[in-house]
Amino acid sequence: MGFQNPHLKKISHEVEYLAVRVASFVLFRVPRTWALGWGDFLGWLGFSVLRIRRKWVLFSLNRVFEGDKSPAELNRIGLRAYQNFCKSMIEFALLSEMSVTELHQRVKWDHLERLKAAVNAGHGVIVVTGHFGSWEMLAASAAAHGLPASVVADRMHNRKVDALITAMRTKYGCEVIQTHQSIRDFMRALRRGRILALLSDQDSRKSTVFVNFLGLPAATPAGAATLSLKTKAPILPVLIVRQADNRHIVYVEPEIEYTPSGNREQDVFQITQQFTQVIERYIRQYPEQWFWMHHRWKRQPKKSEHEG
Repeated sequence: MGFQNPHLKKISHEVEYLAVRVASFVLFRVPRTWALGWGDFLGWLGFSVLRIRRKWVLFSLNRVFEGDKSPAELNRIGLRAYQNFCKSMIEFALLSEMSVTELHQRVKWDHLERLKAAVNAGHGVIVVTGHFGSWEMLAASAAAHGLPASVVADRMHNRKVDALITAMRTKYGCEVIQTHQSIRDFMRALRRGRILALLSDQDSRKSTVFVNFLGLPAATPAGAATLSLKTKAPILPVLIVRQADNRHIVYVEPEIEYTPSGNREQDVFQITQQFTQVIERYIRQYPEQWFWMHHRWKRQPKKSEHEG
Protein backbone atom coordinates (compact mmCIF):
# COMPACT_ATOMS: atom_id res chain seq x y z
CA MET A 1 0.00 0.00 0.00
CA GLY A 2 1.43 3.36 -1.02
CA PHE A 3 1.62 6.40 1.22
CA GLN A 4 -0.61 9.36 0.29
CA ASN A 5 1.33 11.78 2.49
CA PRO A 6 4.47 12.85 0.54
CA HIS A 7 6.50 13.17 3.76
CA LEU A 8 5.63 9.62 4.85
CA LYS A 9 6.39 8.39 1.33
CA LYS A 10 9.80 10.03 1.42
CA ILE A 11 10.56 8.50 4.83
CA SER A 12 9.41 5.09 3.57
CA HIS A 13 11.72 5.35 0.56
CA GLU A 14 14.66 6.38 2.73
CA VAL A 15 14.05 3.40 5.03
CA GLU A 16 13.85 1.04 2.03
CA TYR A 17 17.06 2.43 0.59
CA LEU A 18 18.85 2.16 3.93
CA ALA A 19 17.65 -1.44 4.36
CA VAL A 20 18.98 -2.38 0.92
CA ARG A 21 22.35 -0.76 1.63
CA VAL A 22 22.68 -2.43 5.04
CA ALA A 23 21.71 -5.84 3.63
CA SER A 24 24.22 -5.41 0.80
CA PHE A 25 26.94 -4.35 3.25
CA VAL A 26 26.40 -7.53 5.28
CA LEU A 27 26.25 -9.80 2.24
CA PHE A 28 29.54 -8.48 0.88
CA ARG A 29 31.33 -9.36 4.13
CA VAL A 30 30.32 -12.98 4.62
CA PRO A 31 31.40 -16.05 2.63
CA ARG A 32 29.30 -16.64 -0.46
CA THR A 33 28.12 -20.01 0.86
CA TRP A 34 26.74 -18.26 3.97
CA ALA A 35 24.98 -15.64 1.85
CA LEU A 36 23.31 -18.30 -0.31
CA GLY A 37 22.48 -20.29 2.81
CA TRP A 38 20.56 -17.26 4.03
CA GLY A 39 18.71 -17.38 0.72
CA ASP A 40 17.66 -20.95 1.48
CA PHE A 41 16.54 -19.88 4.95
CA LEU A 42 14.58 -16.86 3.68
CA GLY A 43 12.91 -19.05 1.04
CA TRP A 44 11.92 -21.57 3.73
CA LEU A 45 10.62 -18.72 5.90
CA GLY A 46 8.53 -17.26 3.08
CA PHE A 47 7.06 -20.60 2.01
CA SER A 48 6.75 -22.61 5.22
CA VAL A 49 6.23 -19.98 7.94
CA LEU A 50 4.94 -16.74 6.43
CA ARG A 51 3.25 -18.68 3.60
CA ILE A 52 3.49 -15.76 1.19
CA ARG A 53 1.31 -16.68 -1.83
CA ARG A 54 1.83 -20.33 -0.88
CA LYS A 55 -1.80 -21.27 -1.58
CA TRP A 56 -1.60 -19.83 -5.11
CA VAL A 57 1.76 -21.50 -5.79
CA LEU A 58 0.55 -24.95 -4.75
CA PHE A 59 -2.71 -24.45 -6.66
CA SER A 60 -0.77 -23.56 -9.84
CA LEU A 61 1.67 -26.45 -9.41
CA ASN A 62 -1.17 -28.90 -8.90
CA ARG A 63 -3.01 -27.59 -11.94
CA VAL A 64 0.08 -27.96 -14.16
CA PHE A 65 1.41 -31.27 -12.80
CA GLU A 66 -1.84 -32.93 -11.71
CA GLY A 67 -1.42 -36.70 -11.85
CA ASP A 68 2.31 -36.48 -12.57
CA LYS A 69 3.61 -35.47 -9.14
CA SER A 70 2.53 -36.27 -5.59
CA PRO A 71 1.47 -33.58 -3.10
CA ALA A 72 4.81 -34.07 -1.31
CA GLU A 73 6.71 -33.49 -4.56
CA LEU A 74 4.70 -30.36 -5.34
CA ASN A 75 5.35 -29.05 -1.84
CA ARG A 76 9.08 -29.66 -2.32
CA ILE A 77 9.05 -27.85 -5.68
CA GLY A 78 7.23 -24.90 -4.13
CA LEU A 79 9.77 -24.63 -1.31
CA ARG A 80 12.71 -24.83 -3.69
CA ALA A 81 11.16 -22.22 -5.97
CA TYR A 82 11.07 -19.75 -3.06
CA GLN A 83 14.64 -20.65 -2.16
CA ASN A 84 15.80 -20.23 -5.75
CA PHE A 85 14.20 -16.79 -5.92
CA CYS A 86 15.80 -15.63 -2.66
CA LYS A 87 19.21 -16.95 -3.69
CA SER A 88 18.85 -15.26 -7.08
CA MET A 89 18.17 -11.90 -5.45
CA ILE A 90 21.21 -12.34 -3.21
CA GLU A 91 23.34 -13.25 -6.24
CA PHE A 92 22.08 -10.12 -7.97
CA ALA A 93 23.17 -7.99 -5.01
CA LEU A 94 26.58 -9.70 -5.00
CA LEU A 95 27.14 -8.80 -8.66
CA SER A 96 28.18 -5.29 -7.67
CA GLU A 97 31.27 -6.71 -5.90
CA MET A 98 32.02 -9.56 -8.32
CA SER A 99 34.90 -9.44 -10.78
CA VAL A 100 34.50 -10.43 -14.41
CA THR A 101 36.81 -13.39 -13.79
CA GLU A 102 34.65 -14.68 -10.95
CA LEU A 103 31.49 -14.14 -13.00
CA HIS A 104 32.95 -16.24 -15.82
CA GLN A 105 33.79 -18.95 -13.29
CA ARG A 106 30.26 -19.03 -11.92
CA VAL A 107 28.34 -18.78 -15.22
CA LYS A 108 29.16 -21.03 -18.18
CA TRP A 109 27.49 -20.92 -21.60
CA ASP A 110 26.19 -23.65 -23.86
CA HIS A 111 26.13 -22.66 -27.56
CA LEU A 112 27.31 -19.10 -26.97
CA GLU A 113 28.39 -19.16 -30.62
CA ARG A 114 24.70 -19.06 -31.65
CA LEU A 115 24.23 -15.73 -29.93
CA LYS A 116 27.50 -14.31 -31.25
CA ALA A 117 26.62 -15.35 -34.80
CA ALA A 118 23.21 -13.67 -34.50
CA VAL A 119 24.86 -10.47 -33.24
CA ASN A 120 27.42 -10.54 -36.04
CA ALA A 121 24.60 -10.68 -38.61
CA GLY A 122 24.08 -7.00 -37.78
CA HIS A 123 20.29 -6.80 -37.45
CA GLY A 124 20.15 -6.84 -33.67
CA VAL A 125 18.95 -9.82 -31.64
CA ILE A 126 15.87 -10.32 -29.48
CA VAL A 127 16.57 -12.62 -26.56
CA VAL A 128 13.48 -13.99 -24.85
CA THR A 129 13.85 -15.42 -21.38
CA GLY A 130 11.84 -15.72 -18.20
CA HIS A 131 11.86 -15.23 -14.46
CA PHE A 132 13.79 -18.45 -14.30
CA GLY A 133 17.01 -19.53 -12.62
CA SER A 134 19.13 -16.52 -11.67
CA TRP A 135 17.96 -14.38 -14.58
CA GLU A 136 19.80 -11.19 -13.58
CA MET A 137 23.11 -13.07 -13.86
CA LEU A 138 22.26 -14.00 -17.44
CA ALA A 139 22.38 -10.42 -18.71
CA ALA A 140 25.43 -9.59 -16.60
CA SER A 141 27.32 -12.59 -17.97
CA ALA A 142 26.39 -11.74 -21.56
CA ALA A 143 27.75 -8.22 -21.13
CA ALA A 144 30.88 -9.57 -19.42
CA HIS A 145 31.50 -11.62 -22.57
CA GLY A 146 31.54 -8.38 -24.54
CA LEU A 147 28.08 -8.79 -26.04
CA PRO A 148 26.07 -5.55 -26.53
CA ALA A 149 23.22 -6.37 -24.16
CA SER A 150 20.26 -4.11 -23.48
CA VAL A 151 17.80 -5.19 -20.79
CA VAL A 152 14.24 -3.95 -20.49
CA ALA A 153 13.23 -3.29 -16.87
CA ASP A 154 10.51 -1.57 -14.88
CA ARG A 155 11.42 1.65 -13.10
CA MET A 156 10.93 1.43 -9.36
CA HIS A 157 8.93 4.04 -7.47
CA ASN A 158 11.82 4.48 -5.05
CA ARG A 159 14.29 6.42 -7.19
CA LYS A 160 17.27 5.78 -4.89
CA VAL A 161 16.72 2.02 -4.91
CA ASP A 162 16.10 2.19 -8.65
CA ALA A 163 19.43 3.96 -9.18
CA LEU A 164 21.18 1.33 -7.06
CA ILE A 165 19.65 -1.55 -9.03
CA THR A 166 20.41 0.16 -12.35
CA ALA A 167 24.05 0.52 -11.28
CA MET A 168 24.17 -3.24 -10.59
CA ARG A 169 22.67 -4.00 -14.00
CA THR A 170 25.03 -1.69 -15.90
CA LYS A 171 28.27 -2.63 -14.11
CA TYR A 172 29.43 -5.06 -16.81
CA GLY A 173 28.26 -2.93 -19.73
CA CYS A 174 24.53 -3.66 -19.95
CA GLU A 175 22.28 -0.89 -21.18
CA VAL A 176 18.96 -0.49 -19.33
CA ILE A 177 15.85 0.51 -21.25
CA GLN A 178 12.82 1.31 -19.13
CA THR A 179 9.56 -0.48 -19.95
CA HIS A 180 7.71 2.85 -20.15
CA GLN A 181 9.91 4.02 -23.02
CA SER A 182 8.60 4.04 -26.57
CA ILE A 183 8.80 1.04 -28.87
CA ARG A 184 11.02 3.29 -30.99
CA ASP A 185 13.68 3.08 -28.27
CA PHE A 186 13.56 -0.73 -28.46
CA MET A 187 13.78 -0.62 -32.27
CA ARG A 188 16.66 1.85 -32.08
CA ALA A 189 18.62 -0.55 -29.86
CA LEU A 190 18.09 -3.36 -32.37
CA ARG A 191 19.12 -1.16 -35.29
CA ARG A 192 22.34 -0.38 -33.43
CA GLY A 193 23.01 -4.12 -33.50
CA ARG A 194 22.33 -4.70 -29.82
CA ILE A 195 20.81 -7.66 -28.00
CA LEU A 196 17.42 -6.71 -26.58
CA ALA A 197 16.64 -8.99 -23.62
CA LEU A 198 12.93 -9.40 -22.82
CA LEU A 199 11.33 -11.24 -19.90
CA SER A 200 8.42 -12.84 -21.72
CA ASP A 201 6.83 -15.22 -19.22
CA GLN A 202 4.48 -12.95 -17.25
CA ASP A 203 1.27 -11.08 -17.97
CA SER A 204 2.33 -7.47 -18.54
CA ARG A 205 -1.38 -6.49 -18.87
CA LYS A 206 -0.70 -4.54 -22.08
CA SER A 207 0.22 -5.59 -25.61
CA THR A 208 -0.36 -9.27 -24.87
CA VAL A 209 -1.52 -12.27 -26.83
CA PHE A 210 -3.10 -15.39 -25.35
CA VAL A 211 -1.08 -18.53 -26.04
CA ASN A 212 -0.98 -21.99 -24.50
CA PHE A 213 1.43 -22.04 -21.56
CA LEU A 214 1.83 -25.12 -19.37
CA GLY A 215 -1.50 -26.40 -20.63
CA LEU A 216 -3.55 -23.26 -20.01
CA PRO A 217 -4.25 -20.02 -21.93
CA ALA A 218 -1.93 -17.30 -20.68
CA ALA A 219 -1.66 -13.61 -21.59
CA THR A 220 1.89 -13.28 -22.88
CA PRO A 221 3.84 -10.16 -23.94
CA ALA A 222 3.64 -9.68 -27.71
CA GLY A 223 6.62 -7.33 -27.79
CA ALA A 224 9.23 -9.85 -28.97
CA ALA A 225 7.14 -11.03 -31.91
CA THR A 226 6.04 -7.51 -32.84
CA LEU A 227 9.59 -6.16 -32.80
CA SER A 228 10.91 -9.09 -34.79
CA LEU A 229 8.28 -8.60 -37.49
CA LYS A 230 9.05 -4.87 -37.66
CA THR A 231 12.86 -5.09 -37.67
CA LYS A 232 13.64 -8.62 -38.97
CA ALA A 233 15.73 -9.15 -35.82
CA PRO A 234 15.97 -12.86 -34.95
CA ILE A 235 14.48 -14.21 -31.73
CA LEU A 236 16.61 -16.57 -29.61
CA PRO A 237 15.29 -18.14 -26.39
CA VAL A 238 18.04 -18.06 -23.74
CA LEU A 239 17.65 -19.49 -20.23
CA ILE A 240 19.96 -19.82 -17.25
CA VAL A 241 19.83 -22.96 -15.10
CA ARG A 242 21.11 -23.22 -11.54
CA GLN A 243 23.35 -26.21 -10.85
CA ALA A 244 23.58 -28.21 -7.62
CA ASP A 245 26.70 -26.26 -6.57
CA ASN A 246 24.94 -22.90 -7.19
CA ARG A 247 26.91 -22.26 -10.35
CA HIS A 248 24.97 -21.67 -13.55
CA ILE A 249 24.76 -22.74 -17.18
CA VAL A 250 23.20 -20.49 -19.82
CA TYR A 251 21.54 -22.37 -22.67
CA VAL A 252 21.20 -20.57 -26.00
CA GLU A 253 18.42 -22.21 -27.99
CA PRO A 254 18.22 -22.12 -31.80
CA GLU A 255 16.61 -19.11 -33.46
CA ILE A 256 12.82 -19.16 -33.68
CA GLU A 257 12.06 -19.84 -37.33
CA TYR A 258 8.91 -18.58 -38.99
CA THR A 259 7.70 -17.27 -42.33
CA PRO A 260 5.38 -14.27 -42.02
CA SER A 261 1.95 -15.01 -43.46
CA GLY A 262 0.95 -11.41 -43.96
CA ASN A 263 -1.62 -11.69 -41.19
CA ARG A 264 0.11 -9.70 -38.43
CA GLU A 265 -2.17 -10.90 -35.62
CA GLN A 266 -1.70 -14.56 -36.57
CA ASP A 267 2.06 -14.12 -37.01
CA VAL A 268 2.41 -12.57 -33.53
CA PHE A 269 0.43 -15.46 -32.07
CA GLN A 270 2.49 -18.15 -33.81
CA ILE A 271 5.87 -16.61 -32.95
CA THR A 272 4.89 -16.04 -29.32
CA GLN A 273 3.58 -19.59 -29.03
CA GLN A 274 6.85 -20.97 -30.42
CA PHE A 275 9.17 -19.29 -27.95
CA THR A 276 6.71 -19.86 -25.09
CA GLN A 277 6.97 -23.59 -25.76
CA VAL A 278 10.74 -23.38 -25.29
CA ILE A 279 10.38 -21.58 -21.95
CA GLU A 280 7.76 -24.15 -20.94
CA ARG A 281 10.15 -27.00 -21.71
CA TYR A 282 12.68 -25.63 -19.23
CA ILE A 283 10.02 -25.05 -16.57
CA ARG A 284 8.82 -28.62 -16.88
CA GLN A 285 12.39 -29.89 -16.60
CA TYR A 286 13.39 -27.57 -13.74
CA PRO A 287 10.08 -26.50 -12.12
CA GLU A 288 11.80 -25.41 -8.91
CA GLN A 289 13.62 -22.65 -10.81
CA TRP A 290 10.59 -20.73 -12.09
CA PHE A 291 8.85 -17.84 -10.31
CA TRP A 292 5.53 -19.55 -9.48
CA MET A 293 4.47 -16.71 -7.18
CA HIS A 294 3.22 -14.62 -10.12
CA HIS A 295 -0.52 -14.87 -10.84
CA ARG A 296 0.20 -16.20 -14.31
CA TRP A 297 -3.27 -17.39 -15.32
CA LYS A 298 -5.40 -14.90 -13.42
CA ARG A 299 -6.54 -13.15 -16.62
CA GLN A 300 -8.30 -15.46 -19.06
CA PRO A 301 -9.36 -14.82 -22.65
CA LYS A 302 -12.76 -14.43 -24.18
CA LYS A 303 -13.40 -17.24 -26.63
CA SER A 304 -12.61 -15.05 -29.63
CA GLU A 305 -9.19 -14.10 -28.22
CA HIS A 306 -7.70 -17.56 -27.96
CA GLU A 307 -6.66 -19.42 -31.06
CA GLY A 308 -5.56 -22.64 -29.38
